[in-house]
Amino acid sequence: MVVAGLLFLATQTAASAGTSTAATPKPVLRGLLDRKGMPPSSQWGVIDGFVVTATWAQLQTSPGAPLTPNNPIDQAIAAVRAQNGPAGMKLKLRVKAGIDAPQWAKQLGGDPVPMIWGKKTVTVGRFWMAPFANAYSDLQNQLAAKYDAVPEILQTEISRCTTYWTEPYYRQWQTDHTRQAFLDAGYTAEADDVCHTEEIRAHDVWAQTRSGLSVSPFWRLSANGAARYDMAYTEDMMRYCRSVLGPRCVLENYSLRWPLLSGHYDQLHAALEALGPPLAFQTANPAKVGDWYAALNWAADIGTNSVELNQQYPTYDVTRLDAVGDRLRANPPGG
Repeated sequence: MVVAGLLFLATQTAASAGTSTAATPKPVLRGLLDRKGMPPSSQWGVIDGFVVTATWAQLQTSPGAPLTPNNPIDQAIAAVRAQNGPAGMKLKLRVKAGIDAPQWAKQLGGDPVPMIWGKKTVTVGRFWMAPFANAYSDLQNQLAAKYDAVPEILQTEISRCTTYWTEPYYRQWQTDHTRQAFLDAGYTAEADDVCHTEEIRAHDVWAQTRSGLSVSPFWRLSANGAARYDMAYTEDMMRYCRSVLGPRCVLENYSLRWPLLSGHYDQLHAALEALGPPLAFQTANPAKVGDWYAALNWAADIGTNSVELNQQYPTYDVTRLDAVGDRLRANPPGG
């Protein structure tokens, strides 16, 4: 989709969004985050918050059903409010769709689509189709109605057009079998373009809570079964997210390491720095992160507000970790 078309959609959205675009967002999520849940008590003075991971399947058992009571989000809120919980701990919601969508959602518009990732065969729904779009919008409407005003929740994630990870532009199209399965299910690049714009607009209902868009070089699938990287499209969508959601759009990347990834990622990093905060990163896993301290300092240098740490962070030097956390906390929120 060309930039002009994206900007036209953004203008239409802003004109019709009502009170949500006029609301004042909650503060930007800042500092260091545990991406697996509540950090150990020994880290409460260093870690500022944690990621609450919930699958769509855990939250909604049937089409249009109300949110499941005492779900992982409710439990996390209760934990931080408990007397023995860490004071001031903030939350980032990661509601997973893709392979973690409920079975009923995977069957909207047709049978689930099989996908090979590594040695696993998994399935996803037809996320590019209108029935799936409507179900995702209903989920966001219900989530926002219940949690938008919760002061501990500062950010949620955009996830409708995802496959394996909560990264809309990172697709697992390594095998001919997987690519053909998507094409046989009616997937087209044009329908995917619509999906990416619609998933961002679906988050306009979060009037106070910011929405993270995880960006990476987009792997575009063509009608002939060929896949190619399209970094220009990723940049278009980064600008589109900011034009629709304004400062409520947090641009993110989940591959932070040192040395930095190169190639298309040079262009991605430059675009993130140019667009500026609010920005967030997630570090690579322990085997790939490399020099974690250099990686975190680079993120702070370009204005990043928060970083999710891998599970090995309790072994990091606490003085250096807290120092770089202070740098992240001090960065301006942008917007």
